[in-house]
Amino acid sequence: MNTTATTRQLCAAALIAALGTLAACAPTPPPGTNTTTTVAPEVVVNVTPSGATPSSLTVAPGQKVTVVGSGFTTTGNLGARPPLAGQPAGVYVTFGRFAPDWRPSNAAPSSARQVVEQSWALPTPSFNALGGIEGLVEMTASGGFTAELTAVEAPGTNANYGIAIYAGAGSVNATEEEFIPITFTAP
Repeated sequence: MNTTATTRQLCAAALIAALGTLAACAPTPPPGTNTTTTVAPEVVVNVTPSGATPSSLTVAPGQKVTVVGSGFTTTGNLGARPPLAGQPAGVYVTFGRFAPDWRPSNAAPSSARQVVEQSWALPTPSFNALGGIEGLVEMTASGGFTAELTAVEAPGTNANYGIAIYAGAGSVNATEEEFIPITFTAP
């Protein structure tokens, strides 16, 4: 990685920490387009809920949501716990109920992230080491992944439904944390 890219990443991390959320600064996408959020200069997340209004991410209960990420690290996010302690641990791609302050980089407790459904996007070596476990998604060499989640209403104390992406296996990486809020249509 060059010095300019490293400087951009450090600036992006500082901006995220200072503002609390990058999503609040992102422009609203035009109607009829996918919701795209840039987390860091190289990281992009697209969410496509089939049949939903992409700008508001309103979905029907039980609806499938496709999350496509690119530019995530394939060598960082070293696991802090088994089964990938000390190994690249990718990112969790989750749907659930989240507290306003849910981010691991802000030292939020795990109870701030009530996960209903999860995929775990892993770089190839880690994916192969854990192969066969349900819910794993293999990252491309450039840090891309596609995960499909089902948005379902579930009991919990956190008020905000949404999709959250964050570093896996206890690692922390503020530049790879993202939250996309979801609301449900009336039955």
